[in-house]
Amino acid sequence: MGKNKEFDIVITPENRGGSSVISELFRYKDMMLLMLRRDIIANYKQTILGPTWAVIQPIVSAIITAFVFGGLAGLSPSGIPTFLFYMIGQVSWGFFSGSLNGSANVFLNHSGLLSKVYFPRFVMPITDVMSRCISLLIQLAIFAAFYIGFVISGAAIRPHWTIVLLPFYLAHLAVIGVGVGSILSAFTTKYRDTVFLIGYLTSFWSYLSPIVYDIGIVPERFLKIYLLNPVAPVINHIRYAVFSQGMLTWNYYFISLAVGILLLIAGYKVFNKTERTFIDTI
Repeated sequence: MGKNKEFDIVITPENRGGSSVISELFRYKDMMLLMLRRDIIANYKQTILGPTWAVIQPIVSAIITAFVFGGLAGLSPSGIPTFLFYMIGQVSWGFFSGSLNGSANVFLNHSGLLSKVYFPRFVMPITDVMSRCISLLIQLAIFAAFYIGFVISGAAIRPHWTIVLLPFYLAHLAVIGVGVGSILSAFTTKYRDTVFLIGYLTSFWSYLSPIVYDIGIVPERFLKIYLLNPVAPVINHIRYAVFSQGMLTWNYYFISLAVGILLLIAGYKVFNKTERTFIDTI
């Protein structure tokens, strides 16, 4: 018999570039659809009103913010119906914050599935955003109905040609949300109480963004710094596209877009690093 030979086998993850990541996700498209269906059912299972909550939530939020910030504080701009001003802000912010929180908590929410079967883990934040798009479409349809009603009643509002960019603007918010959320997922996996800190973070971030007030009230000397918030130019452009009032800040919008792409890339790398060890800490 020959000498016993010792072999060291080192298994390393595949070095995945952008094209291989997309192709891998495409191979698991059926699983993405199944997870999407499961998320949609889980969101409304054993609820009294079911998908109606997607309609009620932005309407109630818009009424409350319109009363408090528009009526009592007088922060709504002139020339735009207060209710519509706050509703589009709440719908846009709700989609962004939902994407952020869903991505940040993805390992906690899917721990049972992750410990049993392999699939590209980045499928989870993507399907989470896709499921939120269903609620978003319902909310935008309700907003459009109110918008048409106000126009018929004589409101001097008209959509700007940039309304055709609305899907791109909303995708931009999702990119920022998934990027930041994927980075934060590394902390929520190890430290459970960071879930509460993320709630405070998103609340604080909303007040740094033109959600409950118009960007026009920001003092000129602070405006350049304010617009470095990557969410602020996007929300501002969404409102301009809908109402044709305010100002377009393309320079800061493209800065926001670049920041969003960098956050998504960084989030993807942090997410991949976290997925290797999350089962030991979850």
